[in-house]
Amino acid sequence: MVGAATAVGKDFFPRVAQLLDAGMASDITGLNDDGSIVRPTYAGNVMSTVSIESPVKVVTVRGTAFEKAAREGGSGSVEAVSGKGDAGLSSFVGAEISKSERPELTS
Repeated sequence: MVGAATAVGKDFFPRVAQLLDAGMASDITGLNDDGSIVRPTYAGNVMSTVSIESPVKVVTVRGTAFEKAAREGGSGSVEAVSGKGDAGLSSFVGAEISKSERPELTS
């Protein structure tokens, strides 16, 4: 299973790996022919080669580490799927946004 090494991906995919009882490698920057994975360690100062021995592997990938895929010539297929729909376990109640005369510095 592969996901992006974003803040959400780094939070979500370790939980997926635990539920699947799978090995996990985050923020990978390369794949070797033997199946081993290259990832940065020590704040990016050292590139480590690691191997995941579990049958299911979960990784998050640095988006800038690989070249873009070609837009044409792929062999993948697009299939429509349907979900179970709303299970009724959660709902959006509302949003309370505070107004201020000061500028919002986060945007």
